[in-house]
Amino acid sequence: MKRKIRRKDGLVFKNRFRHLCLQALQLGYEKMLADGQFKVFWEEDNLTAHLVEKIEGTGFLEESHIFINHQSPIYGHEIIYEGMSAKNAPIVDFKFSKWYPGNTGLHFYAEAKNLSENNWDKPNGASVDASYYRARYIDTGIENFLSGRYPEGCLVGYIVQGKQEQVISGINRLIESRKLLPKVGLIQKDSDVSFSTCYCSSHDFEGRQFTIRHVFMQFWKEG
Repeated sequence: MKRKIRRKDGLVFKNRFRHLCLQALQLGYEKMLADGQFKVFWEEDNLTAHLVEKIEGTGFLEESHIFINHQSPIYGHEIIYEGMSAKNAPIVDFKFSKWYPGNTGLHFYAEAKNLSENNWDKPNGASVDASYYRARYIDTGIENFLSGRYPEGCLVGYIVQGKQEQVISGINRLIESRKLLPKVGLIQKDSDVSFSTCYCSSHDFEGRQFTIRHVFMQFWKEG
């Protein structure tokens, strides 16, 4: 017989699961830095594939009974019940899953974006426009969580050039200059968790107030 999950218990499970997912990202990031096998000029998907491998290599997910999928499609009502082409489904970079007592399945999604402080050139000659990627972080990152295109989760910022503080300040200046407040809140340190990578932003959108988490991973080293 399935044990009915009380609302309070469900919230506890949900918050605990979110914390475990953020911890998994932090541990994977630390292992990436320790192993030093990545390149800052890699594309987002390559960095994400490498990060997933490192997260799995920590053993943390196995210990916590959490599954992770990379490049997972999100199938909404219009695909499942209305026959819209599944080819149009959003694809999110990370999907964490866990089942608690009573068959209560929880999922947590993470979308990764490369970020830079300044413009720079890759070894192959390709130019990186830092302002373009700051705008993209808002337009196809934050906005996708606000609109519900992506379910509950967080954004992961791969800082491949420049310093974390300056990159975050650049995003916040763009939010202010576009006059997006309070729909898109400013990014600040997350006081609810102790992980060095974790930040958050508060949002007031269509009568709803909620928080989006941001995990910033500093990969670039000066010199």
